[in-house]
Amino acid sequence: MKTKISILIFSLFLGINIYGQNQAKTNAAETKKINLSLNFSKLKQIAEVDPRYQSFNIEMCEVVGGKFWIPYEIQDTMKGKRKGGFDALKRKMPPIDLTGNKVKMLTTALGPMYIRVSGTWANTIYFQNNDEQELTETPNGYENVLTRYEWKGVVDFCNATNAKLVTSFAICDGMRDKVGNWTPTQMKPLIDYTKSIVGEIAAAEMFNEPSHANYGGAPKKKYNATYFAKDFAAFKAFAKSAAPEMKILGPGSTGEKDLLPIEDEMSTDSLFLVTQKPDFDIFSYHYYGGVSKRCFGNLTPEFALSREWLSKTELGLKYYEEARDKYQPNKDIWLTETAEAACGGNPWASTYVDCFRYLEQLGRLAKKNVKIVM
Repeated sequence: MKTKISILIFSLFLGINIYGQNQAKTNAAETKKINLSLNFSKLKQIAEVDPRYQSFNIEMCEVVGGKFWIPYEIQDTMKGKRKGGFDALKRKMPPIDLTGNKVKMLTTALGPMYIRVSGTWANTIYFQNNDEQELTETPNGYENVLTRYEWKGVVDFCNATNAKLVTSFAICDGMRDKVGNWTPTQMKPLIDYTKSIVGEIAAAEMFNEPSHANYGGAPKKKYNATYFAKDFAAFKAFAKSAAPEMKILGPGSTGEKDLLPIEDEMSTDSLFLVTQKPDFDIFSYHYYGGVSKRCFGNLTPEFALSREWLSKTELGLKYYEEARDKYQPNKDIWLTETAEAACGGNPWASTYVDCFRYLEQLGRLAKKNVKIVM
């Protein structure tokens, strides 16, 4: 049953409006008490979202343990400029522990939800399909190793928290045959093992962010739309056979139309201008409104409460919504990855000030008929 969201929208904006009114009175000697009378019966339903509308991401990097953003309190903010680039802004972290009762209890309170385990690390992941000690070296063509123990932790966590699992698969050289064709050599064992431990992959993108494939572990030969189309045709054929219940999301691109530009990107338009056009069950995209201070962005806490910032999520939607309408009309649209800012967020991303961005984003996208926000 779909969730009615008229009260949700009203509640989100009510909090922001009250905050604005109180801020306007801070210079007054006294602030008058605000009395509110709410008649919810007169509110009209303006949109519907999925009951799992509010959903979340766990980075594959966190699941397997790897280099992730250094916390601001221990970061040398100039090191990345001096040498090392992005690598200098990251540190090795251990795998997260999803087995604790407290984290399960708190997560369950946010549900029902989808939990997406993906990210750039998933593009080059090798699934070690045995119960032996974890490999100390990754097989040729891969960069990271995912063990059965780690993946079972994800599946058990989803089962314990009323969450449905979303993921993506490897796209790197290790997945390919001698002439470079995509194969299900890693996709099949992951799906089979998931089923064997009473799990299910509810939905998946072929891989994380094809818009930036050449930065995300794609074959060293320049990856383009023709390459993607051929890979996707093989991926979809196998997916529909091996996991017919799994929804195929895509393209899962990000940062286009000057939103978060990266050189040498592969545009969403280009994916649909080839002869063999992809056909997704659900149209997905990713969105970040800017880059963090860690990566030398210029966002400030003051800007975080501005009308321009709070409305910016609609610009990200507009680009991908128009692409959806042009190439995949009538398909539901999901935002499968978003946060305060790219590069791990700003120092205030975990403070109260970001609540306004979060609530505004959920409210604004719900009004625009986005069905899921992760």
